[in-house]
Amino acid sequence: MASLVLLAGCAADVLDKSADFDRHRNSRIVQPFDRPDKIYFDVRFSPEYPADDPAAEEARMTWLDGWLKQRQLCGAGHEVASRRPFDYLEDNPAGYQQRWEVSCLAPAGR
Repeated sequence: MASLVLLAGCAADVLDKSADFDRHRNSRIVQPFDRPDKIYFDVRFSPEYPADDPAAEEARMTWLDGWLKQRQLCGAGHEVASRRPFDYLEDNPAGYQQRWEVSCLAPAGR
């Protein structure tokens, strides 16, 4: 029984130290069907990652880069075209607080 408690404790330590844990908890990436030229990056602000903190903003940019790399999108780079709060009536069951519209940059020579 003690080994199960020790194993559970180790698993919790690994989960807390995962580089992707905060990214998955506080953001997501969406490719809208009606706007194939855009990518939505939805974020949630928390006490660890407040809206007006430069370090938190840097973390969110790292999360965006991680999502794009994981989905193999925007190989030539990207730009954040706009940021806006979610509208009250907009579909947002996960409670994200801000939506960024992201555009992929064209590869060089195109």
